[in-house]
Formats: sequence, C-alpha cells, structure tokens
Amino acid sequence: LYRSPDLVHWEYLNPILVGDEDQAGPIWTGTMWECPDFFSLGDKHVLVVSAHERRPLYTVYFVGTYADHRFPPKVLGKLDFGDTLFYAPQTFLDDKGRRIMFGWINEGRSDEAQRAAGWAGVMSLPRVLSLRPDGLLGAEPVPEVEVLRGEHYRLTGIVLAPASSGALEDVRGACLEIVAEFEPGDAKQVGVKVRCSPDGEEQTCIVYDRLARRLVLNRERSSLSPEVDRGVYEGPLDLADGERLRLHVFLDRSVVEICANGRACLTSRIYPSLPDSLGVHLFAHGGSANLASLDVWEMGSIWVARPPRPYQVPAR
Repeated sequence: LYRSPDLVHWEYLNPILVGDEDQAGPIWTGTMWECPDFFSLGDKHVLVVSAHERRPLYTVYFVGTYADHRFPPKVLGKLDFGDTLFYAPQTFLDDKGRRIMFGWINEGRSDEAQRAAGWAGVMSLPRVLSLRPDGLLGAEPVPEVEVLRGEHYRLTGIVLAPASSGALEDVRGACLEIVAEFEPGDAKQVGVKVRCSPDGEEQTCIVYDRLARRLVLNRERSSLSPEVDRGVYEGPLDLADGERLRLHVFLDRSVVEICANGRACLTSRIYPSLPDSLGVHLFAHGGSANLASLDVWEMGSIWVARPPRPYQVPAR
C-alpha cells in the first residue's frame, strides 16, 4: 500500500494483506496475485484477487474491516467454482450505488480449436455483489438482463422421480435463461440437464448433491469433440433446513453461468458438437424431489441492429 498527495510522489506504508506461502486451509491463496480489486461493500471491505500459482487458477475473495491502512480478513471464499473459467474479475460502482462485477470467461478448448474458431474468451454477464448475513459474498445477475427475455415457458408443481424421463418437449435452445426452484425431498441428487441431444449422447448436467451438499457441473458428456475440456467442476452449497434449491442458469451457446441461491456461482464452457444438442431435462436420482417452479426464456441478442448514421462533414 502506497499513498501520495499528488500522484507523483509516493510513500510506502505496508502490505495491505499477504498471501499464504503454505496451504493452511481448504483454499490456498498463494503468493502470486493477479488483478486485485479492493472496495467497500456495506460496512465491510472486500479484496478480490486471482491466484496465479497453481493449476487450475482461481479467484478468491476476502471480507474484513479496513483500518489503520491494514486489512485483517475474517472471511475467505472462492468467487466462482468454475476456477480458471471465471478469472480476473473487476468491479465498479454504478449510479445506483450497486457494486457490479464482470469476469473473464476463459476457453475450455485447445489452441488449435480457438484458432479455427477465430476468437477466444468472452466477458461474463454482470453480477450484483452483496454481503450476506453469514459474512459470505453474495452474487446475482443484474436484473437489467431481463430485457433480453423472449418467449417464456413456465411449469409448476411437478414431482420428479428417478424413473421419470424429465424431458421438456417444448423447451429447446442454445441461448436460454432458466430459473428452477426445487424441494430436494429425499432425492440424493436433483437438477437440470442442458444442451442435450435427443439420444443423450451429448448433455451437460447441473447437479445439486444433497448428501454431499455440493453444486456440481458435470461436463463429461458435454461434447463429442476431442478438442474440448470435459472436466467436472463443483463447490459447496449448504442449504438450510426447508430452504429450496434455486438454480439461475444462463446458456449462451458455449457459455454456462450458474447462480445457486444467490451465493454459489459456477461458470464454465461447453462445446456441443451435434447440431441438435438443444434439449433441456429435469431429473432426480436416488429418491423423489418436487419441482416448485420452472421458468425458461429464450434469450435475445444484445446486438440490436441500427440504421447507419449519415455522415456529416465536420464544421470548419
């Protein structure tokens, strides 16, 4: 930490925070931090850094009280369970006083596949950050993205059993917003499958493991292409007694962004190779669950065609 009266002459004060050279807990912060972002949130301060020392890379956040030019954190967490696939995020304060975050969604395919596609990487949807009563960092997609909603499909009060197919015949697409609320019941696992081919050869599974209390994105069958990563990502999601599972999912072709119960985010990339991998399925394994509600919207493009502006000769 440095300070300056004029942005020319600087005085060194002290380190605001030092990472762990040796892993002392479930999240190792490391000693090489990229893209730090330090800001106030509520009555606390938050430091976000991207740990660039071990593979996979990931982003962590610290929550604490900043005083006397030091920041002793009380809370440490992973910002997104997608690790490298949500990296180097930065925030800003908007005119409504909200702390808004964008992240960089990295690639999950080979360099050759990226060169063949002609592009690499994309920015995430903006998220509104908040401090939760338990001290953890909360995140939700900004409500402004609702302007992209198109055709709407709704379903309520459905019992999901292990033997049921769960296929939603009227829901298909590569660009969808999905909000699903489940009462997990006695099911061991419950969730949504997206980008499913009719024969199930390709599918991506968004799973809540009730026994392990984990949010999981299983990409093992997400693509038949040998050029893409098909690993599994997961992180803790501990539901309180009687709390419903709420999955807010955005599909944007190769991008999957998941926000569960406003506090667990998981971002990843998938690359289905079959043109008909567009289906959506609901499922429950190891018991029955209740689908309280399901809302699905087709997502429109952010690019709005505008007529060309006539050229005007500058005034001399």
